[in-house]
Amino acid sequence: EGRGGGFFFFSADGRYLAKSMTRAEHHALLQLLPQYCRHMQSQPRSLLSRLSGCYSITMYGQTKFFHVLSNVFADLPPMHERFDLKGSWVDRHATPGEKTRKDSDWPASRLLRLQPQTK
Repeated sequence: EGRGGGFFFFSADGRYLAKSMTRAEHHALLQLLPQYCRHMQSQPRSLLSRLSGCYSITMYGQTKFFHVLSNVFADLPPMHERFDLKGSWVDRHATPGEKTRKDSDWPASRLLRLQPQTK
């Protein structure tokens, strides 16, 4: 479960991630979808997550919203470091013992270098 009360889980093979969203987030995503599709078609090497689907399900009178993304880390070797970067410095420190570090834990002198994909 995420900090905002949402949940996410991976498919059994680790290739997909399902993540819950609010009704407002669902509506906003549907509004952005045409621009997102154009961007992904024009930028096939984009680092944005690949959206596989946007869904809602109603059971027992309650509607839940979720989207499915391709796991960008599925085919990579195991990671030796993990950061959850959101672009904010407010309350963004990992707690002692937490495996995933956050924005404020990133050293200011460290650069992130992205290499072209070779396949």
